[in-house]
Amino acid sequence: MLLVLVAACGSSDGSGEMVLGGSLTGEANGSTFSGKFGFAGTHDGKPIIAIGEANLDCGADPAHSEVHGIGAMVTNFSYDMTVAQPDAFVEVFRYQGTQYSLGGSDGVLTLTEVTPDTVAGTVDFDYAAGSGGDSYSAHGDFILTRCP
Repeated sequence: MLLVLVAACGSSDGSGEMVLGGSLTGEANGSTFSGKFGFAGTHDGKPIIAIGEANLDCGADPAHSEVHGIGAMVTNFSYDMTVAQPDAFVEVFRYQGTQYSLGGSDGVLTLTEVTPDTVAGTVDFDYAAGSGGDSYSAHGDFILTRCP
């Protein structure tokens, strides 16, 4: 899935939108991350959540190599539902130097609070590509700035 995000929020200069709270952590092929930067927004009218150690802000595109670092992106969900959404699509990405890796599949997103300014919830996601293959995961809770 390739996305180009154009949105205005607290930060769009590549410095990253600080996570407001939570303990989300994840892994991409042995490299671990925690939720330090992230945002909740929309692209083409569809919701997106991005969180990780990468320079994520409302103008970032986690699906392209402009985002250096590691994190998770969640799509295919609704901000209108504060229940478990087991068909959310979770992608864990890692970009270092010229190497970009991405693993994604259905995960569970549960939104616990959605306001005009913030989005809070949990993610539960594990993906492994066969025996000895690539592995990706993201688990935990978050509170993010909601981009307009």
